[in-house]
Amino acid sequence: MAEMLTLKTNIEKAIKGYLRNLPFDGEFMLTALEDAIQKVVGVKTLRLNYVGAQVGALPYAQITNGTAPAKPTYIPTSGYIEIDPAFPINTTIVYYPVL
Repeated sequence: MAEMLTLKTNIEKAIKGYLRNLPFDGEFMLTALEDAIQKVVGVKTLRLNYVGAQVGALPYAQITNGTAPAKPTYIPTSGYIEIDPAFPINTTIVYYPVL
């Protein structure tokens, strides 16, 4: 159980680190996010079902559609990207052990 907690923590750090290191007005690239997550020790496979972005009160723009990128890049209108506090990473990721 401790190993899974460590893995979850490290994946969250990888996601936040990727977003934090994007330059102002930088382009979010879905493949780069996947690369950052796959570099975490213990990650064997990865599937991003939904990645979205929102500007203000507008609806979320879908960056993935479950099987293939709807549009694999996103340039934030505000110049930067934050994790929506209404959807914290630890409540939006499902982890499955590889048996």
